[in-house]
This record gives sequence, structure tokens and C-alpha cells, in this order.
Amino acid sequence: MRTIRAFLIFFLIVISGYFALAQAPGYMGKKFTVNYDLYTFPAISNPNANGETGISSFNFRHDFSVDYVTGLNKSIGLSFHLTKTQFEFKRGFNFTYQYPDGYGGKITTNSEMYYGDTKGELSAFAIGLNTNLYFNQFIAPLVTYFKPEILLINFRATFDDSLANSNLLKNVGGIMLTYPVLANKKSYTTVAIGATLGTHYIFFDRLIFNIGFQFGWVVGGKKMGELVGSNGITSEKINENNYIAVSAKSRLMSQYFINIDAGLGILIF
Repeated sequence: MRTIRAFLIFFLIVISGYFALAQAPGYMGKKFTVNYDLYTFPAISNPNANGETGISSFNFRHDFSVDYVTGLNKSIGLSFHLTKTQFEFKRGFNFTYQYPDGYGGKITTNSEMYYGDTKGELSAFAIGLNTNLYFNQFIAPLVTYFKPEILLINFRATFDDSLANSNLLKNVGGIMLTYPVLANKKSYTTVAIGATLGTHYIFFDRLIFNIGFQFGWVVGGKKMGELVGSNGITSEKINENNYIAVSAKSRLMSQYFINIDAGLGILIF
């Protein structure tokens, strides 16, 4: 009798363990979520959308996403990112121009061009693919997670030509008869990668609160030397044809490099 009882207990334990492991993925069986996240960081060295800098000024990136749980501790997602900010004309480049010699003639010279305090407007739209990996086999989308992500970014840069040339003239300190023509396409495309470490909290079995920390890298953006204060892109590599593209990508690099992430989501079904 005792043997049969022991066998039944052992059998129930095994069966219980089996069904526990066979639990359907998703918190309470819900697999699909929609989310809104706000990525932000102080505009310490670059202007925000209002042209302000400093520890009390912030840059923002808006992220709308959908996620689908594919296992007990993982999910995949699609995200849409909106960014609007300003970028500075920080770099100089060599340019050959003409100025009057004072006797009715012209003199041709080559000099380094700097645009002073000139700023441009930058707007970007990105589509991202990601996976969320949840630690310690917690049921997705609950608690701590790691999210690697790849993004395709389309961005536009606009600026005031007259203001740029006016600031350029101040730095030259003379009269210029010819000015650089900064080439600017309607839009540019680049790729970025990101990694977020964060935590999901679920309230009322449906509302998700998210807090995290993200690191990102934009292809063609800032070099590591620039990030530590040493300009890795020399004036020999910059010209009037790529000046805007390089400056805008560099600004995007700052926008994506480090961010604090906070957001809300809803478990749909």
C-alpha cells in the first residue's frame, strides 16, 4: 500500500512538472502587446529640438512598438521611432574661394571654413526589429530583459543658407566672392544597432510599465575619437558635398548613443 501511495505521489509530481514546463508562453496566456516608449538623455554637448544645451535640457525619441511572445522567456518585436532635434555645424573643411584685392581684381586662396554657431534642423524616422530575452526563465514579458535591436533610419536635414554664409563670413574676417555650396539631399538613409537592458512590471494583469537603459551605434556616425573629444574626422575628409550628411549622422549618433528608456504597454491577447 505504501509502495502504491509513493508511486502515485511520484507520478503526480512528474505529471505536475511536465505540465508546468508545458505552460503556454505569454503572461496569463497573453502574447501580443503594444507599447509606447520615450528615450531621453540630457543635451550636454549637442542641442535639443529647441536649440538648447545643458544638463537641464533634454533630447527625446518617441518609440511605438508591437511585440509577440514566441517562448516562455523571449519575444520578437517591430518598432517605429520618431526623432526631431537640431545639429551644429561644428566641423571645418578646406575650400578655395576668391576675394577682392582692392584694385578691381580678384585673389584666389584656400582656407579652412568654419560656420560658427550655425545650426540645422534634423528629423528622423526609423523602423526597428528586435528580440526581447528575459532572464532567469521568467514568463515573457515579465521582469528583467535584454533587447538587441537593428534599425533602418531615414533622416532629413534642413538649414538656412543665408545664415550659414553670414556666420561663415564672420569667421573668415573678410569679403568672399564665392561661397561653398553645401550639398543636401532630400533624405538620407543609414543603419543603427542598439541594446537595451530593462525591466517590465505588470499591473492589473494587463498594463506594462517599462524602465531601461539603452546603448546605440549609428553606422557612419561619430568615431570613438570624437566621443572622447578628439575629432576623428579630419578636414581633409570633409568637403561641401558630404558636410551635411556627416554632420547630421554625427548628431544622430549622439541621439542614439546613450538613453534612458521609460514606457507603457498593454497586453492585448
